[in-house]
Amino acid sequence: MITIKELRWSNCFSYSSNNIINFVKTPLTQLVGKNGHGKSSIALILEEVLFNKNSKGIKKSDILNRYIKDKTYTIELDLERDGNQYTIKTTRGANQTVKLLKNGQDISAHTATQTYKIIEDIIGIDHKSFAQIVYQSNAMSLEFLTSADTARKKFLIEILNLTKYTKANEVFKDISLELGKEINETQAKVNTVRGWLDKYEKTDLTPRNLVLVENLDPKLEQTIAQLNLEIANVDKTNRKIVQNNTYRKQLESINLDFSNQQAVDYELIKELQQEQTENMKTVKDGELFVKKLKNLSGVCPTCFSEIDKLITAKEEEIESARATAAVALIKCNELQQLDRLNKETIKTQQEFERLHQLIDNTLSTKTLDKNELQNQYDNL
Repeated sequence: MITIKELRWSNCFSYSSNNIINFVKTPLTQLVGKNGHGKSSIALILEEVLFNKNSKGIKKSDILNRYIKDKTYTIELDLERDGNQYTIKTTRGANQTVKLLKNGQDISAHTATQTYKIIEDIIGIDHKSFAQIVYQSNAMSLEFLTSADTARKKFLIEILNLTKYTKANEVFKDISLELGKEINETQAKVNTVRGWLDKYEKTDLTPRNLVLVENLDPKLEQTIAQLNLEIANVDKTNRKIVQNNTYRKQLESINLDFSNQQAVDYELIKELQQEQTENMKTVKDGELFVKKLKNLSGVCPTCFSEIDKLITAKEEEIESARATAAVALIKCNELQQLDRLNKETIKTQQEFERLHQLIDNTLSTKTLDKNELQNQYDNL
């Protein structure tokens, strides 16, 4: 068991010289002060003297109280472990020195790093675990209570230094996984052998005399093999025959009469469409003009022509334009219909070529009879 007995420090953070806290005489000490007056610095000072670092990552040069004239700060800590009295003394200014006394005898190492390693071995926990213990009275305790089981388990493992057991658990998991694979593979082999034995358990193993078979005629042997193959594939072959017959019927239904196919003048179609549009515009504009003239009487105030004659002339122009537009529309529709027929003819030709490629001329049009094939095979 470790007992931290007394902490002494000078010129650290917001403190001046000769500060003392006796943790044995006053196990419960309340620090009262405003924010920034050094309450939380006590834990940082403990971390510095024990581990030469702090949880907030404050630099050594910033630990020295900058409002005093002294250029060095000191920290001393008395603690007890297994009946032995230890004192840690550290001083930092231009240089850093650290001493470790055991029962009054200097047991410091040659370097500060090695000395802090000895201190950590005496304490028995690393800086991270120490910080978790010290700060768990603040937000850490609430976080621990509200955390998930996995997070709390991880916290306890780290604080109790049980990571070696988790590593061992991972090793055992890997070994168990490998053994499980080996067991499954072996079981699969056993099941295969058992299946084979069960399958042939009732097989008659009585020795029999071999019957001599005469050599078959090669042609007969080939015929038997062919029949055997046809019997095995009769369903597949019949499906091919049915599909092939469907292609034949579709091919026969195609009309290959291309006598009505004629070349189409696409430029003429555009010209006729434009002519029809222009004449229909003439009709529309003329009708508007006539409508305006009908509201007048006598003589046109612009050209001094008689209104009735102007209306008659414009109506004749409208009828002529309407007739021209109708003729253009009829011719355009005829050419477009011819174009559609040409495209359908091309599509029909492509369908003919496609079906012609799909048809297998080597196949019979009659489906195979499995019973008939079997009878032929048995007779051989």
